[in-house]
Amino acid sequence: MSTTFGIKLPDNKITEVAFRHGIGNNMIQIDISNPLICLLPKDTPLIAIDNSNQGINTIGDLLKKDSRKIIKYDIDKLYDTR
Repeated sequence: MSTTFGIKLPDNKITEVAFRHGIGNNMIQIDISNPLICLLPKDTPLIAIDNSNQGINTIGDLLKKDSRKIIKYDIDKLYDTR
């Protein structure tokens, strides 16, 4: 099951920060799509945008070390190369 996660900004808009999905062999991949996630406190609440939260409620939950988890950072999205 895949889920896109976001955070609520001060203007009450939700911006996407990560995408969690299975990649086979009981492994999970987290694609970080927004650099904000690296700057915010680990207890920042996450919002499941397109599925259930699957027990992930905060940035800390999402980034918690786990031998089944691979975390990837989308460099093109982290650094605007235009």
